Amino acid sequence: MADAKPVKGRLKSLQIIHKAMMAGVIILAVLLVLLISSNHLTALLPQYNQPLQLVVLVIAAAGFFIGNSIVKKAIAKVRKDGLDINNKWMIYRQACLIQWALLEAPAILALVFFLLTGNYAFVALAVTLILVMGLTAPTKLKAAMLLQLSQAEIDEL
Repeated sequence: MADAKPVKGRLKSLQIIHKAMMAGVIILAVLLVLLISSNHLTALLPQYNQPLQLVVLVIAAAGFFIGNSIVKKAIAKVRKDGLDINNKWMIYRQACLIQWALLEAPAILALVFFLLTGNYAFVALAVTLILVMGLTAPTKLKAAMLLQLSQAEIDEL
């Protein structure tokens, strides 16, 4: 049963997922910058630079605000319903994963647009989104505060 898993392992696994999601985008960004800057790849559609900037900015902003909204609603639900630690953790984990995906997807899209246009502004946006994602990293303190855990539940983390 997944609910019988120790909370301590859950925090560590969530931290690993978070780092892996960030690392994937960072590796992709480094590879694309190296390939474009060394002229191994050339921009395919530089003429679409401005429309693509608008598209990715709108998607990034939407992802940021929707992700934050999902986390806030999840935290409110956890606090209101008085759930046990397993259910609190499940809701928190789901909200975190959705929030990270909503930051990671526009970052990857920005890198694809960088590949298409050669405009480094897309790389800057991807890096910004990854930095924001880094600020949402799961920690024991953050989980304890957001989930309003008891001292016994905190000790399990």
